[in-house]
Amino acid sequence: MDNDKRRFLRNTSCGLLGVLSMVAFARNGYPAFLANDKCLGLEDIPLKVIAKNRGILFGTAVTYQQLSKDTKFSALVAREAKLITPIQELKWQTLRPGPGRFDYRKAEYLIQFAEKNNQMVRGHTLMWHMGIPNWALKEISSGNADKIMTEHIKQVVGNFKGRIYSWDVVNEVASNSKSELLRKSPWGNKGTIDYIHDAFSVAHEADPSALLVFNDHQVEYDTSKQNAKRYNILKIVEKLITLGTPIHAFGIQAHLYGKKKIAKNHLMSFIDNLSQFGLEVHITELDVKDQRLPKNPQERDLIVANIYNDFLESILVSKNIKVLNLWGLSDRYSWYNHKFIREDGMPARPLLYDDELMPKEVRLIVAKQLCAYGS
Repeated sequence: MDNDKRRFLRNTSCGLLGVLSMVAFARNGYPAFLANDKCLGLEDIPLKVIAKNRGILFGTAVTYQQLSKDTKFSALVAREAKLITPIQELKWQTLRPGPGRFDYRKAEYLIQFAEKNNQMVRGHTLMWHMGIPNWALKEISSGNADKIMTEHIKQVVGNFKGRIYSWDVVNEVASNSKSELLRKSPWGNKGTIDYIHDAFSVAHEADPSALLVFNDHQVEYDTSKQNAKRYNILKIVEKLITLGTPIHAFGIQAHLYGKKKIAKNHLMSFIDNLSQFGLEVHITELDVKDQRLPKNPQERDLIVANIYNDFLESILVSKNIKVLNLWGLSDRYSWYNHKFIREDGMPARPLLYDDELMPKEVRLIVAKQLCAYGS
């Protein structure tokens, strides 16, 4: 056994897991890049350091509760991530308890955590069709959508001016239908992109230094709906650029499925098209849904690791990927344990560290891919 495979085994949370995984990898074809001599000894190097060499900001999504109550987890986040994304703390339902009221306390805690640990913060998210408080929905339905939106963006972006690296200005606005460009939303009930242009413009005025992002999902597979979604996104981007909208990046959420094969050519072409528009491409919410994968943890981990590998192979060929942000770092806090519960009752295993904060094989996969495509 060569040194690289020994390190691969040592990186697992237990010896048996390592042996089983090694057998599985050998049977299925050991990824060629794992034998790359320039990428040895990555177990002890923070992912943010490895990613930096590739010109990528590596990050993860977190919550106030996680970082304020779990010191071991917060230390892991500080070690591995250059970028953090508040999961709930910058969304409407947390920030806006009532008309004219803004509660920044939890968001402020996370931003101060980032500043203390020399990290950056993604602002997620300013405009979304979900998570809108009832009081705001009533105001919007009375014809005040533009007024409410403008006030919110000015107040929130202005409050954190100079402290937020990027803002997801609009989230999940593209339709997955060939018959319409935009999904139905309380904000865009006129069916045009004018409100999107206005949202970006107001955000840019409130903080000219912040990178402004159009964030969306379901673009990784070859299905009629996702083909339509990619087409619609590119049309929206084209229209925004024609309008002179201050849009700087597109965010791919990348909540990947455990039982679907990524459409690599479609995804690479999509990223190339976005790059030709002059946009950076950010991976903003990466994880793998293992809800319908086998019960056996070792078998499941292998499938998940291979999905990460396939996805990273698809995207890292582009030098325009500037952010790789996971939707969580440890299985301990995966949203799949609450949103998409397995029928067998087993906990989800979609992330790089297990629920005991031990690194899994997929952590090495991510490190190796970042290293292999590094400068």
